[in-house]
Amino acid sequence: PMYLREGAALPTGEVMQSTAERPEGALTLDVVPSRRETAAVLYDDAGDGPPDAPTSRVTVRVVGDDGGVTVRFSAREGSYRPPTRAMSLRVRPVDAMPTSVRVDDATPAWRWDANDRALWITLPDADGRAQAVTARYDAAAQARPTVRVPVEVVVPEGTPRDPPVTIATSANGWAHEALAW
Repeated sequence: PMYLREGAALPTGEVMQSTAERPEGALTLDVVPSRRETAAVLYDDAGDGPPDAPTSRVTVRVVGDDGGVTVRFSAREGSYRPPTRAMSLRVRPVDAMPTSVRVDDATPAWRWDANDRALWITLPDADGRAQAVTARYDAAAQARPTVRVPVEVVVPEGTPRDPPVTIATSANGWAHEALAW
């Protein structure tokens, strides 16, 4: 499994044995929306030059709310022009079928995987231009019952009880609670 924090934007691609190989498949960008806007920078270069070789970068900004997600890609900066390649955007968790998915003013190819709780969006090559991706879904359908997962904490013998040992989980909004022991 892959564990990503809220607000994460993680690029993944096919496994290659050396920088001499060229990726042929799509780049996948896994995003986990957060209510607070987060940003990540995607760097690209030819992979075969000195440290000061030309590069390019795109800033990705992600923000979500109860009814959807927005992912904004900045215009490409830098002198390196990467080869044309497809990009897939995977948004998780998405608990309900989206009601709309847009890339700028167009409707892209997309699919919702209910078992994976993921929305897959195929992004057209923007050729360095900025893009905005928005997906909307029914906020009421997004609300799933809380899943209680028991957490066991082993405290070494002789650990003083003052100050208290605390634990924080997403179930309580990451608020620290003292262990009952």
